[in-house]
Amino acid sequence: MVTTNGNGASIKRYMGISIIHRKLDKRQRACLAADLADGLADYQPTASQAAMLMDVSVAYVAHARRLSPLRRAAILSGADQTRFTTLLFALRRLALPAPAPAGRDDVQTEHHS
Repeated sequence: MVTTNGNGASIKRYMGISIIHRKLDKRQRACLAADLADGLADYQPTASQAAMLMDVSVAYVAHARRLSPLRRAAILSGADQTRFTTLLFALRRLALPAPAPAGRDDVQTEHHS
C-alpha cells in the first residue's frame, strides 16, 4: 500500500506479515531497512514481531492491548508505576466468570406424583 504524507511524497506501507513472506535477498532487505530507518517506508509489525523487538512475551503484548490508550500512555511516561503483573491479575479477574454457588438450599424442586 502506498500513502502520501503532507508534503505529497509517497510512503510505502509494509505490514509485518507481508515482510515475512517476501523473498528478498540481503541487498534488498538492506535497502528496505534503510527506507524504514529514513522514514521513506512505514512498517506495521505483527504482535509477535513487536514482542520480539521489545523482548517481551506475546501474552504481555495481548494484555497491554487490552489497556486503555490513556493507561498505556501513563505507563509509557512513567506516571503509572503499577506493576504489570498486578495489571495482568486484575485483567484475569475481570475475565473469569463468577463461581457457581456451592449449595442451593433455597431452590425448591417440584415433585410430580
